[in-house]
Amino acid sequence: MGVLQEFQKRGLPHAHICLFLRPESKQTDPSDIDKIIGAELPDKGEDPTRYEAVVQFMLHGPCGEANTSCPCMIAGKCSKKDGRETEKNRHTLNNRSVVPRNLDLLVKYQAHFNVEWCNKHRSVKYLFKYMSKGPDMAHASVQEVRVNDGNVNAQPVDEIETFLKCEICLKDQACWRMFAFEIQYKQPPVQRLTYHLESEQDVFFEDSKAPDDVLNRVGDARTTLTEWMTTNQKHEDACKLTYAEFLTKWVWDNNGKEWTRRQKGFKIGRIYFVNPNSGEPYYLRLLLNIVKGEKCFSDLRTVDKVVHPTYKSACNALGLLDGDDEWHVALNETVS
Repeated sequence: MGVLQEFQKRGLPHAHICLFLRPESKQTDPSDIDKIIGAELPDKGEDPTRYEAVVQFMLHGPCGEANTSCPCMIAGKCSKKDGRETEKNRHTLNNRSVVPRNLDLLVKYQAHFNVEWCNKHRSVKYLFKYMSKGPDMAHASVQEVRVNDGNVNAQPVDEIETFLKCEICLKDQACWRMFAFEIQYKQPPVQRLTYHLESEQDVFFEDSKAPDDVLNRVGDARTTLTEWMTTNQKHEDACKLTYAEFLTKWVWDNNGKEWTRRQKGFKIGRIYFVNPNSGEPYYLRLLLNIVKGEKCFSDLRTVDKVVHPTYKSACNALGLLDGDDEWHVALNETVS
């Protein structure tokens, strides 16, 4: 679950929440989704409580002839559907004005509660775009005030007019930040796991370091991947987990560069993405998502006791590829 709080100059904060369901909880049939999410006015006679909640919190508009500049208007017509009608602010509104909602949540919380079902990566992009777009800003010039014979003159501090770049912050948002309330959080926590080909770890060092010190440290470049294999060598129970599943039972100690048993909490592992046209690293990543208990890089290329020369041939032996056209299929899916 990902949550982001923002204000948008409307006083109290509102939240953007993205929920990821377990496979057994996902609804794939449209009729099942319709039971959870709807975008129409309930029958006032059958359910007046839900009807009033939708009218009060979930209507957008007015649109149509009453407001031709409304965002829902396309080619002079509302892009929403029609249906039952209601009166609000001296305008007649119908189903085309109802924002998608869940009636149970709407009645319980008595607030605007837009609920939508997403099954594409763009839902994640929508949620996290607010983290990078930044707040509303204002430029305030800095000037020196001088009094000459009773006349007040504002003069720039120097030849190039200086200014302050300020963030526009409402009183509610200021209080929220002063009390150090969370602006966003993710549950459960996710940790990205690195991967690399054998002896091709990324190594970072300062240019001021002596060459001998750098070479010695490079020789001991332990990563989450190499130590996953080392842990599999030492602990039999560790061999029951894939690389991505390892964080559910083990914790990565970044200082000691080793895996230790998890005593509390929970975390999900996600392996860094790689483009299919990268070659062997792409096929290595495919293998790391399914294999368990591997103790060295050659084990990753071993299928039915046969050590394959490349990770691609190992993937092919496991039936992970679609033949000679797999490369192009995977690339096209990524681009689209």
